Amino acid sequence: ASSTKVTYCNAQFVTAYRLCQLVHNEKKYSTELERLMNVRYLLIDDLGTEPKGFKGADFKAHFNHLFSERHRFGKTTYITSNAQGNKISELYGDRFVSRFYEIGLGYESKGKDLRKELNNA
Repeated sequence: ASSTKVTYCNAQFVTAYRLCQLVHNEKKYSTELERLMNVRYLLIDDLGTEPKGFKGADFKAHFNHLFSERHRFGKTTYITSNAQGNKISELYGDRFVSRFYEIGLGYESKGKDLRKELNNA
């Protein structure tokens, strides 16, 4: 009989839109932001979809700080985005891209857009 081993890890999932909301209400959500800063593995989904100028919050600066601090302490950050090529650099700066590629691996998927297929079905 084979046994299944379950492994738990210290991970968190957050959408870029939600992260933007947290940054805007930094004082109210400081505990949640602190958790995102310290969790071992963080997945930020749909980077580049956060509203521009979201209620005056400087998301780019806060995002870069979050990523830089996680990078400095060796935390793993996964990012998904539909932004292609230089768009990420344009949105978040060369410094972010440089740090991301220093510790990460970029993968560009060139397959079919499954969302479009599902919506047309």
